[in-house]
Amino acid sequence: MGIVGILAIAAAVLLLLWFCRAWWRRRDSADDAGYRLAVHHTGVGMAMLSAKGDWQHCNPAMSRLCDQPRAQLFQRPFTDLFYPEDIAGLVLPEPGCSVSLNLRLRAGEQPRWVRLTLTGIAEGKGRLLMELESTQAAHDARTELINQQQRLARESEHLRVTLDAIADAVITTDACGAITFMNPMAEALTGWTDQNAVGRPVDEVLVLVEDATGARLPSPVNEALQGIHVCFLREGSRLRSRDGSSYEIQDTASPLTADDGRLVGAVVVFRDVSSHKAMEKALDYQATHDALTGLTNRAGFELALKRALSDERQESAILCFINLDRFKVVNDTAGHIAGDALLRECAGVIGRQIRDNDVLARLGGDEFGLLLRQCPLGRARNIAERLIDALNAIRFDWESAVYDIGASVGLVELDAQVTTVEEAMSRADVACYAAKHRGRGQVMEYTAEDSDASRRHLELQMVASLRESLEANRFVLYAQEIRAMATEDEPGHYEVLLRLRGRDGEIISPGAFIPAAERYQMMPHIDRWVLRQLLLERGEELAGITGLNLAINLSATTLDDPGFLSYLERLLAETPLEAQRLTFEITETTVVNQMGSVSEVLIWLRDQGCKVALDDFGSGFSSFNYLKHFKVDYLKIDGSFVRNLVRSSVDHTIVESINEVAHRLGIQTVAEYVEDEALIPLLRETGVDFVQGYAIGLPEPLDALFKRHRQPRVSNAHPPLH
Repeated sequence: MGIVGILAIAAAVLLLLWFCRAWWRRRDSADDAGYRLAVHHTGVGMAMLSAKGDWQHCNPAMSRLCDQPRAQLFQRPFTDLFYPEDIAGLVLPEPGCSVSLNLRLRAGEQPRWVRLTLTGIAEGKGRLLMELESTQAAHDARTELINQQQRLARESEHLRVTLDAIADAVITTDACGAITFMNPMAEALTGWTDQNAVGRPVDEVLVLVEDATGARLPSPVNEALQGIHVCFLREGSRLRSRDGSSYEIQDTASPLTADDGRLVGAVVVFRDVSSHKAMEKALDYQATHDALTGLTNRAGFELALKRALSDERQESAILCFINLDRFKVVNDTAGHIAGDALLRECAGVIGRQIRDNDVLARLGGDEFGLLLRQCPLGRARNIAERLIDALNAIRFDWESAVYDIGASVGLVELDAQVTTVEEAMSRADVACYAAKHRGRGQVMEYTAEDSDASRRHLELQMVASLRESLEANRFVLYAQEIRAMATEDEPGHYEVLLRLRGRDGEIISPGAFIPAAERYQMMPHIDRWVLRQLLLERGEELAGITGLNLAINLSATTLDDPGFLSYLERLLAETPLEAQRLTFEITETTVVNQMGSVSEVLIWLRDQGCKVALDDFGSGFSSFNYLKHFKVDYLKIDGSFVRNLVRSSVDHTIVESINEVAHRLGIQTVAEYVEDEALIPLLRETGVDFVQGYAIGLPEPLDALFKRHRQPRVSNAHPPLH
């Protein structure tokens, strides 16, 4: 090869080298353009810093993150972008090294968390590559997670404290019934600690037995886990503790499910109700038993009687009423403590004479009830006679005095004709009453044909009707004039009388219902009804009739009522009617028999400004002696002396005597039962102040009286009392 050939090869090689170099230059230029394009559009802030940390270049993302234009950004050191306490101690990295920090960027109104990375560029003359990436979202998520964890920790602690403090016992289990938690109350009742119980089957720790038999009961937790519903422990279940003690408990078990409905366990909540149940039993016992004797009381006896009446009675049952004879003598003479001791002794004596399946009760006072189950009438009579003999044999020794006792017994056969407790009790009461009034110490069977029993039965039915009438407001007020013998022109004075409106609208006279009301302690209720009607319901109307005065009767049982005076005091305080326009009538018999209680009432009534009239005066002539002890305003001379005044000189003398004594004591007199006009001149001559009776005026409804006195008055033919 010549020189020319060598030159040609060399030229070719040089040309090839030139083409390769040009190709590499074009490729580097294209890579550099792509790199710049990527830096320009990335979301990561990137900048080139000098070795001293001064700005040299930055991409748009850096301006956006720092919320500042590039020109403004380059006017401050890059460290001013961050809080001093976050950037303190930052050391710029050496070439080939990098450092990263999580810190807060001071941009906008609120700081934002970012990650700063500084990298020393090798062979870059100490320059640094700065990268800034937002971590605010991750920081927020982490903060929320921490907050949730703290909140859950607080709630868990609050739940733990609550479960530790509550009075209920709580046990939780997993889906297999193994215990996962017990609160302190559950530990106390079961005898297991939480540490020892966790992981054990709930049936091993929660041992439930039936109170009556001691038989083991299944845990409601198992049922809750199987049926996915709330389960309750049946009544009469007890929890047997690990130490052998037991408690009557109430228990509920509920399944625990996850959000997706998957069963994850159960929770059982129970509490010790032993003391509560014991109190309930004590209250039930007190509600159905007599505190003095320990026997069944009236309420419990009526329940037993009701069950006996509702049962299909294949064999006869007998109801007995036992009323002690001469008990009142002991109670009044030796005192209530002795009376109570005697009642307890009598209860024991009666109890020893009867069978185990019979029901003995103290009905109140000195009355006992006895229900003889599956007992023919003949055998019941034998038992009753044996009871009387046993009670007659009692010699009650009290403070050196010996008392004897007896009893009267009434029997009622509970046959098909007796369908209600009220009917049975009523018949037994009637039979006992008949036995007592036929010589005491007797046994009487109820028969509808017996006249005494029938009368007694009618009275009991009337009492029931009276209670119903009070509730239905069927009583009606009437008034009868009490006329002055003088000739003054005044509206007058009237005695308030009581009538009863029957179910068919008929008016029933007081003679048909007052005796039964007095015998069965209904008069205090009736007297209160009368007072409430006059002083409150009709008080405004009555007060508007000037000068109209009313006389109101008070029964003996009302005067014995310890709450009557306070009741009347409230009415007098509320009524618009002046007390001076009211007169209260009390019978002479009541005054004689109840001197202590009546004296207090009379003094109080007159202190209030009311007037007092002594009714039926003269029926017992010892009454003159009592006038020295009681200050009254009127004496109402008993009608038995007034009726025959024309024909009887004796009655005339008695009336004159009563009138004279009354006037000497400053008391005005009223003659009752003036049914003949011929009596009026004689009574005027005698000096009686007022007269009352059919010859003066018939009883009229109170509404008619009010209506008449509201009308304009021209004159009064008969001047009234004032």
